[in-house]
Amino acid sequence: GVCAPFPDKFDPLKLGNTDAKMERNTAAEIKHGRVAMLATLGYVVPELFHFPGCEKITNGLGALDTIPTEGLVSLFAFVGFHEIAVQPRENGMGAYDFGFGAEFLENCDDTEIKRRQTAERNNGRLAMMAIFGMLVQDQIFGMSPFKLMRETGFWGANIDFIIKDIPMCAGGSMCALKPA
Repeated sequence: GVCAPFPDKFDPLKLGNTDAKMERNTAAEIKHGRVAMLATLGYVVPELFHFPGCEKITNGLGALDTIPTEGLVSLFAFVGFHEIAVQPRENGMGAYDFGFGAEFLENCDDTEIKRRQTAERNNGRLAMMAIFGMLVQDQIFGMSPFKLMRETGFWGANIDFIIKDIPMCAGGSMCALKPA
C-alpha cells in the first residue's frame, strides 16, 4: 500500500500508531476497497442489463425505494451471513486474505506480490471515490449519473452561469464555455 510520493506508510494523524492498529486499518481499507469495487460495478451494470423480473427497479439511489422489502431483507441477511461465515484463511498474508485468488500468487516473487497488493489497494481507493461521487451526483440531481448523461448530454447541463464570472475563464481558453 506504500505508493509514491510517500516512502513509508502515510499516517499523518498517527491513527495507526501501533502495528496492531495499522494492521486493522489496512484490513479495513482493503475490505472497504473491495466492497467499493463491487458497488461501483453494481451501480454501472443495471444501466446496461436488468435480470428478468427486475425491469421496474430503478437504478441508483432510486432502487432503495423500488426494491421490495423481501429483497432488502434478503440482501442484509446475505451480507450478515458473509460477515460471519467468511473468515481469513489460516497462515494467510493478513486479516484481509480470504484465499480468493490466492492461486494467482503462488509462483510470484515478493516484489510481484507487493505490486499486485498495491494495485488492489489503489484500485480500491479509486473505487471508493467513484462510488461516493456517483452517489453524491445521484442525490444532488435525483437520477443516476448515466441517466443524467443520457438526458443532458456527455458534458452535462449548461453550467456557464457558474463559471462565467471566474477571471481565468473570461477568455474561454481555460474553461469550456458554450459559444454565444
